Amino acid sequence: MKKILFFAALGALGTAMFTSCSNDDIVNPQKPAEVTAAEYAAAFKAKFGNSDFNTVKAVDVTAQIPEGTGNYTLRVYDGYPSPNCGTQMIGKYENLRAGATITKKVNCPGNAERLFFTVEKNGLSKVSNCLVKNNKVVAKFDNATDDYTESLQGTFKLNWSDQYAQFSKAFYDALPTALTSVTGLFNETEDHRDSGADATFAFNAEGKVVFYPIFMNELLNDKVGYFIYNNETKEVIKRGILINGTQNTVVLQEGTETGPNAEYPKIQDTQGVTFLEGNNYMYSRPYTVEVPAEFTGDVSKLVVGITISNNQYNQQGESYSGINNDTYYSMSELNKTNSSGENVQVAVYASGEIEIVNETEAGIETTTGTFGLVGIEDNINEEGNYASDWDMNDIVLYTEATQVTTIEYEQAAKYFVAFEDLGGTWDFDFNDVVLEIDYVSGMESALVKCVAAGGTLPVSVMYDPEERLLFGGEIHAAFDVPTTTVVNTIPRGQNINGLASATKEPLIDEVSVEEDFIIAPDALPFSIFVDQATGSTFNQVRINARGEDGTPQALVIGTTWTKYPDTVVETPNGVTVEEGQNVTNPEFDSWRWPIECTAVDEAYPGITEWIQTPTNLDWLKTGVAGKLY
Repeated sequence: MKKILFFAALGALGTAMFTSCSNDDIVNPQKPAEVTAAEYAAAFKAKFGNSDFNTVKAVDVTAQIPEGTGNYTLRVYDGYPSPNCGTQMIGKYENLRAGATITKKVNCPGNAERLFFTVEKNGLSKVSNCLVKNNKVVAKFDNATDDYTESLQGTFKLNWSDQYAQFSKAFYDALPTALTSVTGLFNETEDHRDSGADATFAFNAEGKVVFYPIFMNELLNDKVGYFIYNNETKEVIKRGILINGTQNTVVLQEGTETGPNAEYPKIQDTQGVTFLEGNNYMYSRPYTVEVPAEFTGDVSKLVVGITISNNQYNQQGESYSGINNDTYYSMSELNKTNSSGENVQVAVYASGEIEIVNETEAGIETTTGTFGLVGIEDNINEEGNYASDWDMNDIVLYTEATQVTTIEYEQAAKYFVAFEDLGGTWDFDFNDVVLEIDYVSGMESALVKCVAAGGTLPVSVMYDPEERLLFGGEIHAAFDVPTTTVVNTIPRGQNINGLASATKEPLIDEVSVEEDFIIAPDALPFSIFVDQATGSTFNQVRINARGEDGTPQALVIGTTWTKYPDTVVETPNGVTVEEGQNVTNPEFDSWRWPIECTAVDEAYPGITEWIQTPTNLDWLKTGVAGKLY
């Protein structure tokens, strides 16, 4: 897991001669600094082997900006961009030319299996969800014209009647394979809430968004509606009904090439469409949402989404759907939270390519194009006899609209550098100076916070590119405590080795950075200076994050907290699916360092597995209560 946090400039491992676990930090003045450094290196390697102690990686990102005119903003996230997911923004690049392809190097938490990208113009964003492979990722977005519209006509050579859009049997034959390859949306009873983005759409040039039902697998009598959300005022400005009762309204018809002639028989136990003998076409009634006539503002600020509601009960009079006259939105942030405190996602948007093979009088004709589908869950129970399966395919709508999201979430990613001093006791608590760096790749500055100081000798933090000491100089003075007091490493009420302790708010400073500022072991621009005792005087000794022989003098942490979709992995024995998982407890809002005099492998027992297998960050979940600050 090399190439991680954006500061790993590790020059000479200076040697700070102090220990955080004793009131007497003064090292034997007869022992040269290089000897102490060598002893530390030997002790570290005996305990941890050759680990680089860095969980951050640098990912090469290639992004293809949509066609059109004007400039875009590209944002990169380590999960679906929502504050409800604990997601961090890890990259942001502004004023990107339409149609351009850009390549950037982005700091990335080491456990991020997927990255989410948005390109934004005029307040509207398009989302791309991409797998990270070999520290590389490519983000593609559907092309769009300047006003964010896309033409459906010709995409699948659809024909139109006066009231219906015509989909061929070849379209339905190809659709399950195409969708499964993108999101698995058609896999019955599987949870697909992580299979795609929220379903929200932009108005086209005519001020319309059109939906076409193509599957009605629902067991309940649902109301499918729409809402219009103003991204500028952050409010729903209109709601309406598209389908008043899915079990009482004819929304799909089977037929021949010349037109519809038979109602679609709903198939509730199996997926797919069963065509009547001799019929080779499915006709879908279009449902159109238009810009409200009374709206006089900027249409580009409006977003259209789907709503679903019903009030279905079983024979015992129990609520079967869990909706109970409530309305749920395809924008999850508008929905009430579930028992876990997360906003409920009841619809997903999936898009991809589909290849349709039609038999015509002229022979076999193959058409390749893109599709965009909204999958809706119509049973919102969390538990009990009627718990939702969240397969997100009870109702599936085809749409000609451009998918957008109202995301403006910009929680900067947090990275930590936790220094260990050279006091001679080798406690390896990695809390002697703990820095938090809030940084987004592509930005010109980063916030640096000193969140803990577990050493008891004068210490300061140097930012090399600017050749200045951060936080105004000596850390204890900045915290307004004596140098013999440890800060934010002993919980209130605890007495560890008789050390004086204090609880303080973090110190904050800001530094200028280059666009390609990378948190890698060989490029860390942060170091600490410690006053080492030599006889009756103190000499400043510099400690870098990595010593001259490569031994880590700091633990570099970058973590992500969101759940990722299942990952398809090709192996010599075939294809397997690795289940997505939370890497750490989502209740944590940041990495927690060991308390005073507690070695990091005692605070996180699983760290030894990480050292043996650097790609395994499960050790972050093994933190021991009472041993973390």
